[in-house]
Amino acid sequence: MPAPQVASWLNSACDIATVIIAVVNVILLLYTFRKTNRKDEANLEKGWRIGQLKALVLDYTMKYLYAFFDDVGNATNDLRLKECPIEIKNRIEDTIQDLSRTLRLRFTDALSAIDEGLYRAILQITDNLQENLYRTAFDESSDLSNPEVFDGLVTIRISQARTEMLRLLFSYRGE
Repeated sequence: MPAPQVASWLNSACDIATVIIAVVNVILLLYTFRKTNRKDEANLEKGWRIGQLKALVLDYTMKYLYAFFDDVGNATNDLRLKECPIEIKNRIEDTIQDLSRTLRLRFTDALSAIDEGLYRAILQITDNLQENLYRTAFDESSDLSNPEVFDGLVTIRISQARTEMLRLLFSYRGE
């Protein structure tokens, strides 16, 4: 091959390679832009959800959450009686059901507007607490007049439920 043809061929190959590199760069640029844009949208959505949780729930309805646990603690105090009559146990159960309903209306339902999973988790904690307290109140084998037994079966369960709810709320990341 004569030298001018080789030079022409090399120039053409160089031009083609330059075009290919430019096309690949454009494709990579578009890919990076789209990926970053999607990530930014996801972060924006998370930020919005966290903002809504703070604005709708934490700023205005946390008092109902704390009041619920205080009221449940007060309602269960009559279980400390040595021979707690069934009427008192039924009244306590009704009171806890009313308190749970009030908590749901004033606090928990607002969570469904922000995150369905968080809403269901808080609802489940409330239901589990209610069920545990019901079983404990009507369990004849437990001597709830004993302060240690009462604390272990009632007070600690209330405290654990409160702690679990607060942990869920304050660890929420908008996902």
